[in-house]
Parts: sequence; structure tokens; C-alpha cells
Amino acid sequence: MHEIIDPFVPFAVFLTFIVLVALVLRHKYRLKKLQTDVIFKALESVDAVDASLIQAIRQPESPLAKDLRRGVLLLAFATALAGFSRFLSILRSEELSEAILGLALFPAAMGCVYLVFYFASKRH
Repeated sequence: MHEIIDPFVPFAVFLTFIVLVALVLRHKYRLKKLQTDVIFKALESVDAVDASLIQAIRQPESPLAKDLRRGVLLLAFATALAGFSRFLSILRSEELSEAILGLALFPAAMGCVYLVFYFASKRH
């Protein structure tokens, strides 16, 4: 059984990384395109457009929202690594599983820090 699964494990790991990077890049592209479309529609509908209108449209999102998003994504990544670790303990060795579970602590800790920043900033 391991002979069939063994070649696909590295392929799945690298494919997952490539898909995640592609999704992030696609999301950023769609946000920029949406901003540009909104600016063009504002230019078409209004006779005179001042700089404050364009600045309001192009205003970046708040750091508070970014902290929440980063925290949740890092915790999801840590959970996925932990699940992968449990899957490896079934197929392979316990030592490898424990090493990957230990590796999952880094994104989990970073995600918790971002969530603490989010909740601390929200209270002030």
C-alpha cells in the first residue's frame, strides 16, 4: 500500500503550496481590478472628481482586519499541518508525525499572536 502512496505525498505537498500561492495572487489581482473599476465608474458618473474621492476608494483596508485575517489563516494552516501529522502517523512513523506536529506549533503561535493583536486593538 505504501508503494502506491509514497510518490504522491511530495507531489501533494508541493501542489498545495502552488495552489495557495496562486489563490493569494488571484485574490490580490481581483481586488486591484475591483478598485480600478470603481474609480472608472466614479469618473464616468460624476462631472468633477476630486482627490479625496479617489483617495477614499483606494484607501487600504485597516490593519485590524489584516491581523484578524492573518491570525485565522495561520491557525488554519497549523490545523492542516496537525491533521497531516496525524495522517502520517497512520502511514509512516511516529517520529515524523511528531516532528511535523512540532512544526505546526510555529504557525499556531503566530496566529495566536495576530489574534491577540486584533482583540487588543479592538478594545482600544
